[in-house]
Amino acid sequence: MSFQTIQEVGADQLREGFRESIQDQQDGVKALGLPFNDLTSSTVFFQDGVHFDLTYQPMQGLAQKAFTAAWSELVSTHAKAHHVSSVIASPNHISVELIHQWVEGLSEASTRSSCLLDSMDLQPASTAVSVALTVVGSHTHPSRHIPPPTSGDLLCVTGELGAAFAGLRVLLREKKIWQEATQAQLQLEQTLQPDLEPYQVVVAKQLAPTPNQAYADAITSILDQNPTLRFHHALLKNGLHNELQTLSSRWNCGFEFYESALPISLETRQVADELEEDVTRYALLGGEDYEFVFTIPESETSIVKDLEGLFNVIGRVTQHNEGILMHSVNDDSVE
Repeated sequence: MSFQTIQEVGADQLREGFRESIQDQQDGVKALGLPFNDLTSSTVFFQDGVHFDLTYQPMQGLAQKAFTAAWSELVSTHAKAHHVSSVIASPNHISVELIHQWVEGLSEASTRSSCLLDSMDLQPASTAVSVALTVVGSHTHPSRHIPPPTSGDLLCVTGELGAAFAGLRVLLREKKIWQEATQAQLQLEQTLQPDLEPYQVVVAKQLAPTPNQAYADAITSILDQNPTLRFHHALLKNGLHNELQTLSSRWNCGFEFYESALPISLETRQVADELEEDVTRYALLGGEDYEFVFTIPESETSIVKDLEGLFNVIGRVTQHNEGILMHSVNDDSVE
């Protein structure tokens, strides 16, 4: 095998390879006739300086964010979470209060979602704080073997897109202002407390996103009543465009969607305008929204009436050879 870097292959392609390897291993175990229950799990790993920044990230919010990420991953596989465990690795110079904030945040997050906090551990680290969190659950519809989406099925997303990235852009700007003031030896008391009041919505989406419990409850109920519904969904964690690329390969289909149909909040648009940036890029490439994208036949939309207000139709499924096409607001098509 020739030497290749992760950058050359791409993290998304590697993740998809993990998924395929797991599926092959599971099929092999099942073929042996060994006991196989419906338990499943999701693990997330966050490291200071890579996935978060302790300059502005409260540990209590980080616990909420890690839980939301793992919980949402389980929901995307038609599973219900019920146990949580975590490990935090920290250098000795980190304050005990920070560790307590992590514990408190995780306890609150798991309680709100009716999950049992099973175990928690503290490990040493050389330089940066890192956290790992695993949510264990069970498949709510383990026998669902539904044909893949077909051309003409509706493409839908829940919630609003790009808000988490807008929050990140605001926080990075404020951090830069603080660093410049520090270097210029200005009065720090004037810069240590930035005014984030106008950005509460997007900053909260970045620092402490909450699980979309309403969607999870509604879709579980819908599939209980309609087990053969040709419904497929996935988690939006790396931006809409990146997820659609992955799903195009996994489901052997293409997608077309409309820029004007993307659900983007007023607060997100205001941040993009203020920073003179393209808000559509926030939605397509930003990531960390932890919302869901799903497909459903147009003829079956009456079945998902319980989801009214929780999702937006943004486009359709197309043939795989048509790729991913966005119809922009100025009527140009962008691949």
